[in-house]
Amino acid sequence: MEKDINQINMENEVRAIVSSHFNDEENLLLNMLNPKFVECNYEEKSITVKYKAEKWNMNTGGTMHGGIICTAFDNCFGILAHSLCRTWVTTIDINVRFLKPVFCGEELIVTAKADMKGNTIISLSGEAKVGDKLVAGGCATFMNIGGKNNG
Repeated sequence: MEKDINQINMENEVRAIVSSHFNDEENLLLNMLNPKFVECNYEEKSITVKYKAEKWNMNTGGTMHGGIICTAFDNCFGILAHSLCRTWVTTIDINVRFLKPVFCGEELIVTAKADMKGNTIISLSGEAKVGDKLVAGGCATFMNIGGKNNG
């Protein structure tokens, strides 16, 4: 099946956001997280990004720090919100529920979906998995603050 032009444009845009905005020396934490594009779906208004659980982001219990998992959600939600709003956005609120631990060496796969997009506010929800195992769920609200256009 041939890809829709909207799907192709979204894929190109999200790949560009992941590779350029978040992988430079000025974004040290996001550079260390090293997000990797997995997929996106224009019709579903969703994206999937993966993050590697590494020694530096482990807590004292030997599992991925909850703040890092929350940051992964915030990053994935922000990429999607920025892509859909086509301007800069900021997090208004974020909620993450931790269900299972993530161990060093595992890949955290975060999928974000836009539940509602208005002119100013965008509501998102998502899930984080390791393989087929659901490890966390999250939701967030972002605000379109204008500024630099993405395309």
